[in-house]
Amino acid sequence: MYKNIKTIYEKELSNFNVSALDPQYIFLNYFLPSEKEINILDAGCGSGKYIDNLYKSGYLNSYAVDLFEELKLEHGFYYKKESIDKMTFNNDFFDFIYSFSVIYYLKDIDQGIKEFHRILKKNGILMITAHTKYSFFTLERVLKGKKLKHLEGVNFYSANYYKKLLEENGFEIVHMDGFNTSYFLYPWYRKFANRFKLNLPKIPSTVTKNHFLSLVRSELSYHSVIVAKKK
Repeated sequence: MYKNIKTIYEKELSNFNVSALDPQYIFLNYFLPSEKEINILDAGCGSGKYIDNLYKSGYLNSYAVDLFEELKLEHGFYYKKESIDKMTFNNDFFDFIYSFSVIYYLKDIDQGIKEFHRILKKNGILMITAHTKYSFFTLERVLKGKKLKHLEGVNFYSANYYKKLLEENGFEIVHMDGFNTSYFLYPWYRKFANRFKLNLPKIPSTVTKNHFLSLVRSELSYHSVIVAKKK
């Protein structure tokens, strides 16, 4: 499966720009430490656009891994071709790790989380995002038999499943949330705009402050967001 994923993304990943309204970028900026000298890892970097943006903003100790031989994006951050469940970084090396829409590709998710724990410093922060098992978006795919090439063969899990694995592997949950929660606004809002060629404003994502609502969003949104700290 990893070979197929690599081939698909090599053909389709060509967007190197980060929008200020990108929900993952909004969450990243919210939880990212302000100290510019920290070691950061983009685990499954895709085109490399997020980590490139951080590097250009002054986070010079920025690293990235993915399955490609090299990235098309010209960059100053350090890149390695590696799978996130088996990396060659030293123990206790990173202060902050984020992994966007990658964790569910692993055959052994538990091993991936163990690897994050190994290379993260004590009190270091891990942020993962993932498609959610119980959202209407997932239900639509199941009912319609809708197959997206980059998600073929992928199993979706609940946010609580990831929470359980993180806690079993020495992490403390800092925040659970989600983005693009309303099925009726997203993607229908976008489809409506495309159908009638309207330039409608994008709906910005926000970090949910209410604890109960954030837990609900983590399970029902298009993507869950889980932030954890290594004990």
